[in-house]
Order: sequence, then structure tokens, then C-alpha cells
Amino acid sequence: MGLTAELRRETALQGEGIVMVEDLEEFEDSNWTTVTSNLQNPASIPDPAHQGPGPVRFIRPQSFTLGAKSLNHLKVSAALLRYYAAIDFPLTAANMHYTVDKFFFLQWYASQDMKKESYGVVPTLTRQHNVYQVGS
Repeated sequence: MGLTAELRRETALQGEGIVMVEDLEEFEDSNWTTVTSNLQNPASIPDPAHQGPGPVRFIRPQSFTLGAKSLNHLKVSAALLRYYAAIDFPLTAANMHYTVDKFFFLQWYASQDMKKESYGVVPTLTRQHNVYQVGS
């Protein structure tokens, strides 16, 4: 009897240290390349079919491919968890729903792009430039 794809995926992510949703907070974008390469080339394990004396034989488990969409969801969820931790927002199932992730992704990465933009030089205040207050 083989392992189902869902159980293999769960076991593979647990091997990388992702057991609970809160564990994603520790993962930065640079960590995901290591995770995907580890999932594609898993470590050898003792052969469970080997019985009797003699040296232990090792087998290489089937590799696990993490799809691009799944990897993107994990990255966005990790960024969202770091944001929640920074603002001390409670973590609930509703706060981690896909639609929340999707809108967070749009807003977060748009704000990251805005940070990279240049807004020109801020004018300096001198005696020749008066400051006007509106409404006073």
C-alpha cells in the first residue's frame, strides 16, 4: 500500500519544519529554493522490505514536486504571517483564507513596488518660499 499524494505532501513539508501554519512565519523568500530542492531530492531511508541479517539497504523515496501555484501560496502566507506578527494581529482561520491571501498579495507587492519608485527631489524651505496653511 503506497502513501497518498496528500500524506506524502504533508510528510514532506513536516520534514522541512512546516508542521503548523505559524511555522511559515520563519520562512523568507530565500528559504523556498532550499525547500523545493530538498523536496525534489529527498534523503535515502532504510528499506522497510529488508528483513534478516546483513547490512541495511537504503532506498531513495519518490521525489515530491511543489507546484508553482502552491509555492506562491506558501510564500504569500508566510509574508502575511510576518505582517500579522508585526502588527500583533490575531491569527485565525478566517484571517488566513485564500481570499485574504489574494488581496494581501496584491496590496503588499504593490506597496513594495511603490517603495522602489523615485518621487524626485523634495523642495527645501527657504526664506523666499513661504509656507501657506490651508483653512486658517
